[in-house]
Amino acid sequence: MTLPKFISDNLQLAKRYGRIVENTIAMSLITFLNSSFQLIIYPFLIRKVGAEDYGQFAFALSIVSYFMVFVGFGFDMIATKYMAIAHEEGDSKEKSAIVSKIFSAKLYLLIPALVVYTLLILVIPRLYSYKELYLALSLLVVSYVFIPGWYYQALQNNRIYLYVQIVSKVILLFIVLLAVREERGIYVYTWVFAITSFLGYLVSALYLVVHDKVIVSLVSLRNTLSYFKESSHLFLSNFLSIFKSSGIYIVIGTLFGMKELTAFDFSFRITQNVLNLTKSLNLAIFPNIVTNYSVDRVKRILRKEIILGLLMTLGIIAIGWPLIIIMGNGPIIDIAYPVLVIMSGMVFIWFLSSFFIDLVLIPRGKNQTVFWNQLLSLTLIALFSAVSYFLRLPVWAFTLAILIAGGVELTFLCYVSKLFASRR
Repeated sequence: MTLPKFISDNLQLAKRYGRIVENTIAMSLITFLNSSFQLIIYPFLIRKVGAEDYGQFAFALSIVSYFMVFVGFGFDMIATKYMAIAHEEGDSKEKSAIVSKIFSAKLYLLIPALVVYTLLILVIPRLYSYKELYLALSLLVVSYVFIPGWYYQALQNNRIYLYVQIVSKVILLFIVLLAVREERGIYVYTWVFAITSFLGYLVSALYLVVHDKVIVSLVSLRNTLSYFKESSHLFLSNFLSIFKSSGIYIVIGTLFGMKELTAFDFSFRITQNVLNLTKSLNLAIFPNIVTNYSVDRVKRILRKEIILGLLMTLGIIAIGWPLIIIMGNGPIIDIAYPVLVIMSGMVFIWFLSSFFIDLVLIPRGKNQTVFWNQLLSLTLIALFSAVSYFLRLPVWAFTLAILIAGGVELTFLCYVSKLFASRR
């Protein structure tokens, strides 16, 4: 190999992996901003609105999540795959066609989602009592029509999306600190949270239209059916996943109380933020894996993620108690810390589960297997919820049951991923 060719090859390699590193950092910051903001202002909110009212907000957000995942329908991963290929080929016409189909498909789903959502609020007394919370959070459902994260992920260029998210969160923090008071505080916070999130997604979507000159048009329902068909198993998988995670919130709020839900939410957000900072690595690598899949390469990534997952778990256990003290959560500290220690093990399980789903199964078109995995996990959670109800178990015991279910889920993913690799 000549010296000029050696230098050229290494420069191209650095450029390729430099883009992955940059994309990983940007996605990590985006997920951190979106998932950790409530944790950052947690002490302020608890003092202003109280643990009970904050529990009502967390409960309402879990209900809204069902409708968000319905509108999303699993399109984002499919769209990311096709957009990454179109971008690699430099096909601007195909890029506009993909965006138009995704926008139209989500719009068709938004209408029935809002109808059902409204009916539930009107007929269920528990929801109607806090109807203003649900009305405000409906903006999040609408925003899922044009949320553009998948587009920037496919192009491996999340900087603009990151900048918009930073600005929206700074505005949200400023307004919350000035406007949230004891009286109607939780309603004010919910409205500000929903509006700033909505506008942030809208601006990000408008940027790709103006700057990238993506032409967005309404596509007929018939022409979107191929996306519905391909995304169906991912939708079922995502729905079961959100049904499981949001269902946990609903079960805790219903069986244990809103104070316990607030303690669980606090512990969950700590572990989720740590997980998101590293889980975004898989999402950043995903477009590159789709276009350049290799079993050996995936195995090398797995070995590194096992070590990283263990380090995250040990880190949460080490900093958990001091962090709870610093955050000033005295009223819920006895509930939160045992839950946090148990959930630290979930970080390792969720991280590796994300690896098998995002970097092994989906790139190889095994979407149906992802669905069966989520169905298995949901079945176990439902079983443990029933046991918790009849035995009147404490919330930490219920969290331990969730950990056991996650271990079974990870074992299943390990098995099916190895099976597919052997059939290659």
